[in-house]
Formats: sequence, structure tokens, C-alpha cells
Amino acid sequence: MKAGAAGAGYPDATYSSLGGAYNEKEAALIEELTADNPSADEDTISRMAAAEIANPMTEYQSARDAAALEDLRHGTFLDGNTLRGMLLNAYGWGIVGTVALWAGVVLIIAGVALAVYGFIPAKKTA
Repeated sequence: MKAGAAGAGYPDATYSSLGGAYNEKEAALIEELTADNPSADEDTISRMAAAEIANPMTEYQSARDAAALEDLRHGTFLDGNTLRGMLLNAYGWGIVGTVALWAGVVLIIAGVALAVYGFIPAKKTA
């Protein structure tokens, strides 16, 4: 994740900071589209911006930058963090299972020892 973010020019990026950078690029694109289409309303401009970001052949640099940030954010950071979380979860529950297994073995041994001790007759004292 860090290598992908550094390659994109955001060396200390996080999932949320990339969202802020995406919003800045999207706002710049909306400004460009508003300047190119002064008679369009806000809803139309928003749809045009979404279409330009989704279009790989767009002529707007801010749309290409926003698409790259969105891909980095969702394709790398979200998937990477999700995978990391799942792997750590599996590892943690694996350790819990191992501890429970050995605790069970120790308790079975202790139970057998106490059962054997319970059947040994007590010594009589005079």
C-alpha cells in the first residue's frame, strides 16, 4: 500500500486522506465543467463530473487524477486494509484456539490426576 501511494505522489497517504485528495480533484473538475458549461445546473454538472471520472479517455486532467486516486483508494487501500484485517483476525483466533487446546489438555490431565487421587484410600492415623 505504501509503495502504491508513494508512486502516486502521496507517500504518507491513508484511506481517509486519499478521500480528501479525491474530493479536491473532483471539486476542481466541477469548476472546470462549470466554466465550460455555464448554463448547466448543479445536478447536471455533478453527473457530468461522474461521467468524466469514469471515462478513461477524458480530456480533463483533474478527472484522470480523480480516477487514479479513487482506484488507489479503493483498489489498494480498501482491499489491502480489508485483507490485513481478515488475516490478523484469523491469526488471533488461531492463537485463541491453540491456547484453548493446550488448556484443555492440561485440564484433562489435572482431572485424571484428581480422579486417581480420589480413589486412593486415606491413611488412618492413630
